[in-house]
Amino acid sequence: MKQFRQYSVFIDYSSGPEEARIFHMLSMICATTVGKLLLDSLESQSWIVPGKKELARCLCAGLTLPMTPGKNGHDKNSNIFFEVTDQPMLTTPFGLPYQYYSDDDRLFHELVHAYRMGRIGYSNMEFSTTMTHYLNVEEFLAVHMQNVYLSYRDNPRFYLDNNSMKAVSKGDAYASFVRDKEALRVFRYFVQKDPFAAKVAALKNPVSSFNPWRDVAILERI
Repeated sequence: MKQFRQYSVFIDYSSGPEEARIFHMLSMICATTVGKLLLDSLESQSWIVPGKKELARCLCAGLTLPMTPGKNGHDKNSNIFFEVTDQPMLTTPFGLPYQYYSDDDRLFHELVHAYRMGRIGYSNMEFSTTMTHYLNVEEFLAVHMQNVYLSYRDNPRFYLDNNSMKAVSKGDAYASFVRDKEALRVFRYFVQKDPFAAKVAALKNPVSSFNPWRDVAILERI
């Protein structure tokens, strides 16, 4: 196991190469403004566990759970089960394709879940609140924070939503938000209620970046 810098992020591994690659991904995340902001916001321990076995329970390429689920979800420490791969597409255990850009943006997504778990506890997370184009409100938060991270990595394409994972331009994504009052309400909710979302909303530069948390007032007016 290895700790990532001064953060309470640890890599648990069964083979050396995976540990080195995950450490490199964390370094890439930390090198961005929003990534460092996320790591600075973590309030509990997060263990990154490479492998596929635990991912068999979900339609996903990563899974974040309480470290001790026997405590009825009150443990704020988390395990991030994560498959390391160089392929731009994963196939879930259910045979469905999952398109993504890079391992590091997937890891960023899971770290958003770990942040939320550390701040409010697993049992208080908004998993039961579903949305039209998202599995739940927590996935809405994670995927659009993931998009902000992609923007800081100079990626020109972004995930449209959690269900389709369709790649779109910033303009097309913002146009979809303007048409979706539900999405605008949830952007506003997190900016007002969640400290990390509020800090991301305060990031002014670069002004052209993908950041609907910052731009929600403009999107509401449109």
